Amino acid sequence: MIFQNYCTPHLSCSQQFFEIFICPYFKIIVFHYFFLYILIEVIALNGFERVKEKKKRAIKEAAFVLFSERGFNEVKIEHIAKEANVSQVTIYNHFGSKEALFRELIQEFITSEFQYYKKLAAEKFPFHDMMQKMIVRKMNTGGLFQPDMLLQMMQRDEELREFIFSYQNEKILPWYLEILEQAQQKNEINPHLTKEMMLLYIQMFTKLGDDFGAQLLEGDREKHIQDIVTMFFYGLSVPEK
Repeated sequence: MIFQNYCTPHLSCSQQFFEIFICPYFKIIVFHYFFLYILIEVIALNGFERVKEKKKRAIKEAAFVLFSERGFNEVKIEHIAKEANVSQVTIYNHFGSKEALFRELIQEFITSEFQYYKKLAAEKFPFHDMMQKMIVRKMNTGGLFQPDMLLQMMQRDEELREFIFSYQNEKILPWYLEILEQAQQKNEINPHLTKEMMLLYIQMFTKLGDDFGAQLLEGDREKHIQDIVTMFFYGLSVPEK
C-alpha cells in the first residue's frame, strides 16, 4: 500500500525507488548547499561593506584633519588619499568630489555637535553650569573649521548653504529658544530680556569661539575659560557673591 501511494504505472521499479527513497534526500542536500551558498555570499557582502565603510571613515578623518589645518583650497584629493592610505579613485567613488566630501563632513559635524548639546541639556544642569560646559565645548571645537573657509564654501555650495540654514532654523534655533525660555521661567537669567537680544548676545560669544577659540585656550587654559564664562554672565561688572 505504501508503494502504491508513490508509484505510478509510468515509472519503472528503479525510477520508483529513486523517487521514493533517494530524491527527497537529494532535494534536502541541494537545499542545504543552496542555503550555505547564500550564507557565504551574505557574509562576504557584509565583509565587503565593512571594508568599504572603514575606508570611507579613514577618508573622512584624514580630510577633517587636513581641512582644519590647511583650509579647503590648499587641500587636494591626492593629499587626502595619501593621508588616508587609499587611492584617489576610491575617494571619487565614495564622494564624487572634494566639495561633496567637505559638505558631508560639515553636515556630520553640525549634527553631532547639536546632539551633544541636546544630551547635555537633558542632564538638567542649572543654566549657569550648562552654559559653562557649552562655552568650553565651543572653544574646543570652534577652531576646527575656519569661519572664512566655511563662509566661502557656503557661498559656493548651494546644497551646503541650504542644509546649514534649514538645520539652524528648524532644529537649533527652536531648541535654543526653549532652553532660554525655561531659564527665564526659573529666574536663572533676566526674565525681561527679549529672545532676540538673548540670541544676539549668545551669537557674539559663539563668534568669539569661532574666531579666537584656539588662541584663547593657549597659555592658562582654565583661567581663560573661567574669564570667558564670567564675562558671559556678568560682562565687565563684578560677579555677585
